[in-house]
Amino acid sequence: MQTPAPDELVRLCQRTLPSDTRAFELLVSMYKERVYATAYRLMGDRQDAEDQAQEVFLKVYRGIRQLEDPAMFTSWVYR
Repeated sequence: MQTPAPDELVRLCQRTLPSDTRAFELLVSMYKERVYATAYRLMGDRQDAEDQAQEVFLKVYRGIRQLEDPAMFTSWVYR
């Protein structure tokens, strides 16, 4: 089975969180390396970057329902 596009996963999250986290888990899986790499470039420390990446995904989890345009997910994450 092919993984859905990020905007499709965002729509699923908006409909199913918090009772079903599978779509969110897929989004994390898709973005975790890029988010960590960005945090590491900015912070220069592995532990700080891991902590910051975790914070990013907590904010995503809490705010994904308010994202008006699912196609803007990638730029929203990096903001």
